[in-house]
Amino acid sequence: MKQPTYEVVGKIERYDERDNVFAREALEPGSPEETDYHSRNPHLTEIDREIGSFIKGKRDKSTSGWSKAYYQGAFAPIAHLGLPDCVDGVPLSPRIGPRPEENSRIIKALALHLGADLVGIGSLKQEWVYSHRGVLPYFSDQRANPPIFDGMPEHYTGREYGDTIVLEHPEAIAMAFAQDFDAMKAGPGEASDLEVGRVYSRSALVASQLARFIRTLGYSARAHHLRNYGVLVVPVAVDAGLGELARCGYMVSRKYGANTRISCVTTDMPLRHDEPADIEVLSNWVGDVAQQYTQYGGVRPFGVTIIFGGVDTQGSKILQVDPSGSVWAYKAVAVGAGSDAVNQRLAEKYQPDCTLDHAILLAVECLAKVAEGPPDPAKMRVATIPATTKTMTSLPQEALGEYLRRVTT
Repeated sequence: MKQPTYEVVGKIERYDERDNVFAREALEPGSPEETDYHSRNPHLTEIDREIGSFIKGKRDKSTSGWSKAYYQGAFAPIAHLGLPDCVDGVPLSPRIGPRPEENSRIIKALALHLGADLVGIGSLKQEWVYSHRGVLPYFSDQRANPPIFDGMPEHYTGREYGDTIVLEHPEAIAMAFAQDFDAMKAGPGEASDLEVGRVYSRSALVASQLARFIRTLGYSARAHHLRNYGVLVVPVAVDAGLGELARCGYMVSRKYGANTRISCVTTDMPLRHDEPADIEVLSNWVGDVAQQYTQYGGVRPFGVTIIFGGVDTQGSKILQVDPSGSVWAYKAVAVGAGSDAVNQRLAEKYQPDCTLDHAILLAVECLAKVAEGPPDPAKMRVATIPATTKTMTSLPQEALGEYLRRVTT
Protein backbone atom coordinates (compact mmCIF):
# COMPACT_ATOMS: atom_id res chain seq x y z
CA MET A 1 0.00 0.00 0.00
CA LYS A 2 1.45 3.37 -1.01
CA GLN A 3 -0.19 5.54 1.66
CA PRO A 4 -1.43 4.48 5.11
CA THR A 5 -5.13 4.99 5.80
CA TYR A 6 -4.57 5.94 9.43
CA GLU A 7 -2.92 8.73 11.37
CA VAL A 8 0.14 8.14 13.53
CA VAL A 9 0.27 10.47 16.53
CA GLY A 10 3.71 10.59 18.13
CA LYS A 11 6.41 7.95 17.91
CA ILE A 12 5.53 4.26 17.78
CA GLU A 13 7.78 2.11 19.95
CA ARG A 14 8.21 -1.53 18.95
CA TYR A 15 5.97 -3.79 21.01
CA ASP A 16 7.58 -6.25 23.43
CA GLU A 17 5.95 -9.67 23.02
CA ARG A 18 6.51 -10.27 26.75
CA ASP A 19 3.65 -7.80 27.30
CA ASN A 20 1.32 -9.98 25.22
CA VAL A 21 -1.47 -11.49 27.35
CA PHE A 22 -0.56 -15.00 26.13
CA ALA A 23 3.06 -14.49 27.20
CA ARG A 24 1.96 -13.26 30.62
CA GLU A 25 -0.54 -16.02 31.30
CA ALA A 26 2.06 -18.67 30.45
CA LEU A 27 4.55 -17.46 33.07
CA GLU A 28 5.04 -20.12 35.75
CA PRO A 29 4.38 -18.61 39.22
CA GLY A 30 7.67 -18.31 41.08
CA SER A 31 9.87 -18.74 38.00
CA PRO A 32 12.67 -16.19 37.44
CA GLU A 33 10.81 -14.82 34.38
CA GLU A 34 7.50 -14.44 36.25
CA THR A 35 9.15 -12.89 39.30
CA ASP A 36 11.04 -10.38 37.17
CA TYR A 37 8.05 -9.45 35.00
CA HIS A 38 5.53 -8.97 37.81
CA SER A 39 8.04 -7.13 39.99
CA ARG A 40 8.07 -4.55 37.18
CA ASN A 41 4.33 -4.83 36.50
CA PRO A 42 2.70 -5.71 39.84
CA HIS A 43 -0.70 -4.39 38.70
CA LEU A 44 -0.93 -7.26 36.18
CA THR A 45 -0.19 -10.14 38.57
CA GLU A 46 -3.74 -10.99 39.57
CA ILE A 47 -5.33 -10.73 36.13
CA ASP A 48 -2.49 -12.70 34.50
CA ARG A 49 -2.98 -15.60 36.91
CA GLU A 50 -6.74 -15.54 36.36
CA ILE A 51 -6.30 -15.67 32.58
CA GLY A 52 -3.64 -18.36 32.92
CA SER A 53 -5.97 -20.51 35.01
CA PHE A 54 -8.77 -20.05 32.46
CA ILE A 55 -6.62 -21.00 29.46
CA LYS A 56 -5.00 -23.93 31.27
CA GLY A 57 -8.45 -25.19 32.15
CA LYS A 58 -9.48 -25.17 28.49
CA ARG A 59 -6.25 -26.89 27.53
CA ASP A 60 -5.86 -29.45 30.31
CA LYS A 61 -8.78 -29.57 32.72
CA SER A 62 -11.99 -29.20 30.75
CA THR A 63 -14.93 -30.52 32.72
CA SER A 64 -16.23 -32.20 29.57
CA GLY A 65 -14.14 -34.83 27.83
CA TRP A 66 -15.65 -33.75 24.51
CA SER A 67 -14.67 -30.11 25.08
CA LYS A 68 -11.08 -31.08 25.78
CA ALA A 69 -11.03 -33.36 22.74
CA TYR A 70 -12.37 -30.63 20.44
CA TYR A 71 -9.87 -28.09 21.77
CA GLN A 72 -6.87 -30.44 21.61
CA GLY A 73 -7.85 -31.80 18.21
CA ALA A 74 -8.09 -28.32 16.73
CA PHE A 75 -5.05 -26.62 18.28
CA ALA A 76 -2.43 -29.19 19.31
CA PRO A 77 -1.45 -30.81 15.98
CA ILE A 78 -0.15 -27.56 14.46
CA ALA A 79 2.46 -26.96 17.18
CA HIS A 80 5.27 -28.35 14.98
CA LEU A 81 4.57 -25.60 12.43
CA GLY A 82 6.24 -23.20 14.88
CA LEU A 83 9.65 -24.86 14.52
CA PRO A 84 12.32 -22.36 13.40
CA ASP A 85 13.14 -24.25 10.20
CA CYS A 86 9.43 -24.39 9.35
CA VAL A 87 8.70 -20.67 9.70
CA ASP A 88 12.18 -19.65 8.55
CA GLY A 89 15.15 -21.23 6.82
CA VAL A 90 17.99 -20.77 4.38
CA PRO A 91 16.95 -19.68 0.85
CA LEU A 92 18.19 -21.69 -2.09
CA SER A 93 20.11 -20.24 -5.02
CA PRO A 94 20.05 -18.95 -7.67
CA ARG A 95 17.18 -16.49 -7.33
CA ILE A 96 14.19 -16.87 -9.63
CA GLY A 97 11.59 -14.20 -10.39
CA PRO A 98 13.07 -10.67 -10.46
CA ARG A 99 9.85 -8.96 -11.69
CA PRO A 100 7.63 -7.59 -8.85
CA GLU A 101 4.35 -7.69 -10.84
CA GLU A 102 4.77 -11.30 -11.89
CA ASN A 103 5.97 -12.34 -8.42
CA SER A 104 2.92 -10.76 -6.78
CA ARG A 105 0.51 -12.39 -9.21
CA ILE A 106 1.96 -15.85 -8.60
CA ILE A 107 2.21 -15.41 -4.82
CA LYS A 108 -1.42 -14.27 -4.53
CA ALA A 109 -2.72 -17.06 -6.74
CA LEU A 110 -0.81 -19.66 -4.73
CA ALA A 111 -1.96 -18.28 -1.36
CA LEU A 112 -5.60 -18.35 -2.48
CA HIS A 113 -5.22 -21.84 -3.92
CA LEU A 114 -3.71 -23.12 -0.66
CA GLY A 115 -6.65 -21.78 1.33
CA ALA A 116 -6.39 -18.06 2.07
CA ASP A 117 -9.60 -16.06 1.60
CA LEU A 118 -7.91 -12.65 1.29
CA VAL A 119 -4.35 -11.79 0.26
CA GLY A 120 -2.62 -8.42 0.24
CA ILE A 121 0.93 -7.18 -0.17
CA GLY A 122 2.55 -4.15 1.49
CA SER A 123 5.76 -2.91 2.99
CA LEU A 124 6.86 -4.16 6.41
CA LYS A 125 7.32 -1.34 8.91
CA GLN A 126 9.82 -1.96 11.68
CA GLU A 127 7.27 -0.61 14.16
CA TRP A 128 5.23 -3.80 13.65
CA VAL A 129 8.14 -6.15 14.43
CA TYR A 130 8.17 -7.44 18.02
CA SER A 131 11.14 -6.13 19.99
CA HIS A 132 11.64 -9.25 22.18
CA ARG A 133 10.44 -12.84 22.28
CA GLY A 134 7.77 -13.49 24.88
CA VAL A 135 5.50 -16.31 23.70
CA LEU A 136 6.32 -20.02 23.38
CA PRO A 137 7.91 -21.89 21.69
CA TYR A 138 11.50 -21.27 22.80
CA PHE A 139 14.52 -23.02 21.30
CA SER A 140 18.07 -23.72 22.46
CA ASP A 141 20.60 -26.40 21.53
CA GLN A 142 18.22 -27.90 19.02
CA ARG A 143 19.66 -30.93 17.22
CA ALA A 144 18.75 -31.53 13.60
CA ASN A 145 16.51 -34.54 12.93
CA PRO A 146 15.55 -34.53 9.22
CA PRO A 147 12.95 -34.56 7.79
CA ILE A 148 11.19 -33.52 11.01
CA PHE A 149 13.67 -30.77 11.88
CA ASP A 150 16.45 -29.52 9.59
CA GLY A 151 18.22 -27.64 12.35
CA MET A 152 18.29 -24.09 13.66
CA PRO A 153 18.76 -21.44 10.92
CA GLU A 154 21.81 -19.35 11.83
CA HIS A 155 19.97 -16.06 11.23
CA TYR A 156 16.92 -17.02 13.35
CA THR A 157 16.46 -14.55 16.24
CA GLY A 158 14.23 -14.61 19.33
CA ARG A 159 15.08 -18.19 20.32
CA GLU A 160 14.54 -17.76 24.07
CA TYR A 161 12.27 -15.71 26.32
CA GLY A 162 13.46 -12.09 26.34
CA ASP A 163 15.74 -12.44 23.30
CA THR A 164 15.84 -9.54 20.84
CA ILE A 165 13.98 -10.10 17.56
CA VAL A 166 15.65 -8.85 14.37
CA LEU A 167 13.67 -8.90 11.13
CA GLU A 168 14.80 -6.74 8.22
CA HIS A 169 12.51 -7.96 5.44
CA PRO A 170 11.12 -5.02 3.41
CA GLU A 171 7.94 -6.77 2.18
CA ALA A 172 4.94 -8.45 3.84
CA ILE A 173 2.28 -10.78 2.40
CA ALA A 174 -0.81 -10.69 4.62
CA MET A 175 -3.50 -13.38 4.47
CA ALA A 176 -6.93 -13.52 6.10
CA PHE A 177 -8.86 -16.73 6.68
CA ALA A 178 -12.62 -16.53 7.19
CA GLN A 179 -14.38 -18.28 10.07
CA ASP A 180 -17.81 -19.88 9.72
CA PHE A 181 -20.29 -17.24 10.85
CA ASP A 182 -22.86 -19.66 12.32
CA ALA A 183 -20.21 -21.57 14.30
CA MET A 184 -18.84 -18.34 15.77
CA LYS A 185 -22.36 -17.14 16.66
CA ALA A 186 -22.70 -20.23 18.85
CA GLY A 187 -19.73 -19.21 21.02
CA PRO A 188 -18.24 -19.21 23.45
CA GLY A 189 -18.21 -23.00 23.51
CA GLU A 190 -17.13 -26.15 21.73
CA ALA A 191 -18.36 -25.12 18.28
CA SER A 192 -16.55 -21.77 18.24
CA ASP A 193 -13.37 -23.26 19.80
CA LEU A 194 -13.27 -25.91 17.09
CA GLU A 195 -13.84 -23.35 14.34
CA VAL A 196 -11.17 -20.98 15.65
CA GLY A 197 -8.71 -23.87 15.86
CA ARG A 198 -9.60 -25.06 12.37
CA VAL A 199 -8.98 -21.63 10.85
CA TYR A 200 -5.80 -21.01 12.87
CA SER A 201 -4.49 -24.40 11.66
CA ARG A 202 -5.16 -23.54 8.04
CA SER A 203 -3.60 -20.09 8.40
CA ALA A 204 -0.45 -21.55 9.98
CA LEU A 205 -0.05 -24.23 7.32
CA VAL A 206 -0.58 -21.85 4.39
CA ALA A 207 1.88 -19.27 5.79
CA SER A 208 4.51 -21.99 6.30
CA GLN A 209 3.96 -23.39 2.81
CA LEU A 210 4.17 -19.96 1.18
CA ALA A 211 7.37 -19.06 3.06
CA ARG A 212 8.99 -22.34 1.99
CA PHE A 213 7.90 -21.72 -1.61
CA ILE A 214 9.56 -18.28 -1.61
CA ARG A 215 12.76 -19.59 0.01
CA THR A 216 12.97 -22.27 -2.69
CA LEU A 217 12.95 -19.45 -5.26
CA GLY A 218 16.08 -18.03 -3.59
CA TYR A 219 14.61 -15.31 -1.36
CA SER A 220 14.56 -14.96 2.40
CA ALA A 221 11.07 -15.52 3.83
CA ARG A 222 9.62 -16.02 7.32
CA ALA A 223 6.11 -17.20 8.20
CA HIS A 224 4.24 -15.58 11.09
CA HIS A 225 1.30 -17.48 12.56
CA LEU A 226 -0.35 -18.65 15.77
CA ARG A 227 2.56 -20.90 16.77
CA ASN A 228 5.38 -18.47 16.05
CA TYR A 229 4.87 -14.74 15.50
CA GLY A 230 7.61 -12.23 14.84
CA VAL A 231 5.31 -9.33 13.92
CA LEU A 232 1.98 -7.77 14.86
CA VAL A 233 -0.17 -9.22 12.08
CA VAL A 234 -3.14 -6.82 12.33
CA PRO A 235 -1.28 -3.60 11.37
CA VAL A 236 0.68 -5.61 8.78
CA ALA A 237 -2.64 -6.67 7.22
CA VAL A 238 -3.95 -3.08 7.30
CA ASP A 239 -0.82 -1.86 5.52
CA ALA A 240 -1.34 -4.59 2.93
CA GLY A 241 -4.82 -3.23 2.13
CA LEU A 242 -6.89 -6.11 3.56
CA GLY A 243 -9.00 -3.82 5.76
CA GLU A 244 -8.90 -1.37 8.63
CA LEU A 245 -8.20 -1.55 12.36
CA ALA A 246 -11.45 -2.08 14.28
CA ARG A 247 -12.12 -0.71 17.75
CA CYS A 248 -12.11 -4.31 19.06
CA GLY A 249 -8.45 -4.60 18.05
CA TYR A 250 -9.16 -6.93 15.11
CA MET A 251 -8.91 -6.10 11.43
CA VAL A 252 -12.28 -5.43 9.78
CA SER A 253 -12.38 -6.33 6.08
CA ARG A 254 -14.92 -5.35 3.46
CA LYS A 255 -16.03 -8.96 2.88
CA TYR A 256 -15.74 -10.72 6.22
CA GLY A 257 -15.77 -7.95 8.81
CA ALA A 258 -13.78 -8.94 11.90
CA ASN A 259 -14.59 -12.64 11.45
CA THR A 260 -11.13 -13.72 10.23
CA ARG A 261 -7.78 -14.95 11.52
CA ILE A 262 -4.58 -13.58 10.05
CA SER A 263 -1.17 -14.95 9.21
CA CYS A 264 1.55 -13.41 7.08
CA VAL A 265 4.91 -13.95 5.40
CA THR A 266 7.70 -11.38 5.42
CA THR A 267 10.31 -11.52 2.68
CA ASP A 268 12.93 -9.72 0.59
CA MET A 269 11.32 -10.94 -2.65
CA PRO A 270 10.51 -8.00 -4.99
CA LEU A 271 6.74 -7.51 -4.85
CA ARG A 272 4.11 -5.01 -6.01
CA HIS A 273 2.06 -3.41 -3.23
CA ASP A 274 -1.75 -3.30 -2.96
CA GLU A 275 -4.02 -0.32 -2.44
CA PRO A 276 -6.17 0.23 0.69
CA ALA A 277 -9.80 -0.86 0.98
CA ASP A 278 -12.32 1.14 -1.09
CA ILE A 279 -14.52 3.31 1.17
CA GLU A 280 -17.80 2.67 -0.63
CA VAL A 281 -17.34 -1.10 -0.69
CA LEU A 282 -16.43 -1.09 3.01
CA SER A 283 -19.48 1.04 3.88
CA ASN A 284 -21.79 -1.23 1.88
CA TRP A 285 -20.41 -4.26 3.69
CA VAL A 286 -21.09 -2.67 7.10
CA GLY A 287 -24.60 -1.81 5.86
CA ASP A 288 -25.19 -5.42 4.81
CA VAL A 289 -24.13 -6.69 8.24
CA ALA A 290 -26.33 -4.15 10.02
CA GLN A 291 -29.29 -5.13 7.85
CA GLN A 292 -28.78 -8.83 8.60
CA TYR A 293 -28.96 -8.13 12.34
CA THR A 294 -32.46 -6.71 11.92
CA GLN A 295 -33.68 -10.10 10.67
CA TYR A 296 -32.74 -12.30 13.62
CA GLY A 297 -34.88 -12.72 16.69
CA GLY A 298 -33.00 -12.23 19.95
CA VAL A 299 -30.13 -10.39 18.26
CA ARG A 300 -29.57 -6.75 19.07
CA PRO A 301 -29.47 -4.63 15.89
CA PHE A 302 -26.83 -1.97 15.42
CA GLY A 303 -27.89 1.05 17.45
CA VAL A 304 -25.72 3.78 15.94
CA THR A 305 -25.35 5.66 12.67
CA ILE A 306 -21.83 5.60 11.24
CA ILE A 307 -20.23 8.16 8.94
CA PHE A 308 -17.39 6.91 6.74
CA GLY A 309 -15.21 9.61 5.24
CA GLY A 310 -12.00 9.37 3.27
CA VAL A 311 -10.18 9.39 -0.04
CA ASP A 312 -9.71 6.30 -2.19
CA THR A 313 -8.84 5.62 -5.81
CA GLN A 314 -12.17 7.18 -6.92
CA GLY A 315 -11.77 10.43 -4.99
CA SER A 316 -13.17 11.96 -1.79
CA LYS A 317 -16.24 10.30 -0.28
CA ILE A 318 -18.63 10.64 2.65
CA LEU A 319 -21.07 7.79 3.30
CA GLN A 320 -23.57 7.35 6.11
CA VAL A 321 -24.66 3.88 7.30
CA ASP A 322 -27.95 3.79 9.26
CA PRO A 323 -28.83 1.12 11.89
CA SER A 324 -31.23 -0.34 9.31
CA GLY A 325 -28.32 -0.98 6.95
CA SER A 326 -29.16 1.79 4.48
CA VAL A 327 -26.13 3.52 2.96
CA TRP A 328 -26.35 7.16 1.83
CA ALA A 329 -23.74 9.27 0.04
CA TYR A 330 -23.36 12.96 0.94
CA LYS A 331 -21.22 15.97 0.21
CA ALA A 332 -21.66 17.10 3.83
CA VAL A 333 -23.66 15.54 6.66
CA ALA A 334 -24.04 15.45 10.45
CA VAL A 335 -25.59 12.92 12.83
CA GLY A 336 -26.43 13.02 16.52
CA ALA A 337 -27.85 15.67 18.82
CA GLY A 338 -28.54 18.92 16.97
CA SER A 339 -27.96 17.32 13.56
CA ASP A 340 -31.14 18.81 12.07
CA ALA A 341 -29.93 22.37 12.63
CA VAL A 342 -26.41 21.52 11.45
CA ASN A 343 -27.61 19.80 8.28
CA GLN A 344 -29.75 22.84 7.47
CA ARG A 345 -26.69 25.07 7.90
CA LEU A 346 -24.60 22.73 5.71
CA ALA A 347 -27.26 22.81 2.98
CA GLU A 348 -27.19 26.61 3.03
CA LYS A 349 -23.44 27.22 3.18
CA TYR A 350 -21.60 24.22 1.74
CA GLN A 351 -20.04 24.75 -1.71
CA PRO A 352 -18.62 21.77 -3.66
CA ASP A 353 -15.63 23.82 -4.81
CA CYS A 354 -14.83 25.31 -1.39
CA THR A 355 -11.27 25.40 -0.10
CA LEU A 356 -10.04 23.24 2.78
CA ASP A 357 -9.87 26.34 4.97
CA HIS A 358 -13.53 27.16 4.22
CA ALA A 359 -14.59 23.55 4.92
CA ILE A 360 -12.84 23.58 8.31
CA LEU A 361 -14.38 26.95 9.15
CA LEU A 362 -17.86 25.67 8.29
CA ALA A 363 -17.34 22.51 10.37
CA VAL A 364 -16.21 24.54 13.40
CA GLU A 365 -19.17 26.90 12.93
CA CYS A 366 -21.56 23.93 13.00
CA LEU A 367 -19.92 22.46 16.10
CA ALA A 368 -20.13 25.82 17.85
CA LYS A 369 -23.80 26.14 16.92
CA VAL A 370 -24.81 22.97 18.80
CA ALA A 371 -22.26 23.13 21.64
CA GLU A 372 -23.62 22.92 25.17
CA GLY A 373 -22.37 26.09 26.79
CA PRO A 374 -19.63 28.36 25.40
CA PRO A 375 -17.70 26.68 22.55
CA ASP A 376 -14.44 25.24 23.87
CA PRO A 377 -11.67 24.00 21.50
CA ALA A 378 -10.59 21.49 24.17
CA LYS A 379 -13.95 19.73 23.73
CA MET A 380 -13.80 19.63 19.93
CA ARG A 381 -11.98 17.36 17.50
CA VAL A 382 -11.45 18.20 13.82
CA ALA A 383 -9.50 16.12 11.32
CA THR A 384 -8.81 16.52 7.61
CA ILE A 385 -8.01 14.03 4.83
CA PRO A 386 -6.62 16.01 1.87
CA ALA A 387 -7.15 14.35 -1.51
CA THR A 388 -3.48 14.99 -2.35
CA THR A 389 -2.05 13.00 0.58
CA LYS A 390 -4.97 10.65 1.46
CA THR A 391 -3.75 10.85 5.07
CA MET A 392 -5.85 11.83 8.07
CA THR A 393 -4.40 14.62 10.20
CA SER A 394 -5.90 16.01 13.40
CA LEU A 395 -6.09 19.77 13.72
CA PRO A 396 -3.97 21.04 16.65
CA GLN A 397 -5.95 22.59 19.49
CA GLU A 398 -4.27 25.96 18.91
CA ALA A 399 -5.36 26.02 15.26
CA LEU A 400 -8.85 24.90 16.26
CA GLY A 401 -9.01 27.78 18.72
CA GLU A 402 -8.11 30.23 15.96
CA TYR A 403 -10.92 28.89 13.74
CA LEU A 404 -13.30 29.20 16.66
CA ARG A 405 -12.32 32.84 17.16
CA ARG A 406 -12.98 33.53 13.48
CA VAL A 407 -16.43 31.98 13.81
CA THR A 408 -17.47 33.81 16.98
CA THR A 409 -16.13 37.29 16.09
